[in-house]
Amino acid sequence: IGYQIAQQSFSTAEPVLLNRHILTRYCLGGSGVGTLTSPFVLCTDMACSGVVDAKRELEQDCCCGHHEESRNMKARRADDMVELPEIMHASSLDSAATCLVDSNCIAAVFSRSIPESLVTEFLDYVSCRPQWPNTDDYHPLEATWDRVAVIEFSHPTHDSSADPLLNAIGYGRNLPRRFSPDVASASTAISEVCRVLPAKLASFCSRDAAELLTALHKRTGRNSFKLMLEFVLGDTCQRWHCDQNISRALVTYAGPGTIISHERGVTREACGGVAKVDEGCAVQASSGDFLLMKGGQWEGAHGRGCAHRAPAI
Repeated sequence: IGYQIAQQSFSTAEPVLLNRHILTRYCLGGSGVGTLTSPFVLCTDMACSGVVDAKRELEQDCCCGHHEESRNMKARRADDMVELPEIMHASSLDSAATCLVDSNCIAAVFSRSIPESLVTEFLDYVSCRPQWPNTDDYHPLEATWDRVAVIEFSHPTHDSSADPLLNAIGYGRNLPRRFSPDVASASTAISEVCRVLPAKLASFCSRDAAELLTALHKRTGRNSFKLMLEFVLGDTCQRWHCDQNISRALVTYAGPGTIISHERGVTREACGGVAKVDEGCAVQASSGDFLLMKGGQWEGAHGRGCAHRAPAI
């Protein structure tokens, strides 16, 4: 179980909410994806076109065929000529968001421990297999359940002491529409996403969501995020890949965390896709860690988002 936040550029007035995962996601201006048995996660993404697996497969297919090896060699030679971005470890969430905008950073990790009493509560909650509302229409083999809201900030102000979340809005299922005269506040939207959890866990996750959204907004300058709380019921995304969004932030509360790789261990397709990864360069986030990743639509990434995969459940 966890959170996820994603960042992307919307081309429509009401963005389409994409993907289900056993994470909670916070998305910045876009869509994201994103785990003990049935992990619980918080996630945020920033994306220009959303996470569209079919598009990624087509892009990778275009890199295959008669010229695949020569293209991969060209890609590897280009990598040898530049300093490759690294995974950076930060001492705070705000510092992690600051690291993310560094051109030498492919992903940032802020490690923190969740109080043991809360860890036990999260695990107990997952083990009881709760039934979330509005999941009756999911396919029986659906790997994840999710709860989603889009959070939009007003443009940054010069008052650094002001809490930007106070003027932010939220919309999604069970909330007023985006341009409604009684549109919900961001805090109301966050509470709606987390209300399926027991009160103590909902309060803890809501605080994480607010802090993560605020840090990403302040340090990246982005205003729109997609917030997702996900309950992962089965294995997902275990192949190494990168997302075609702007960024994604994840917090896993129960179960193993997402696995990412330093760029030096990644062999890329010419189109930016992940061909293979040296497992010796992989890093796995722990339960409670904040993981912030660049996507392929990050400015200057040219399709080369952080290589990552989901752990086995």
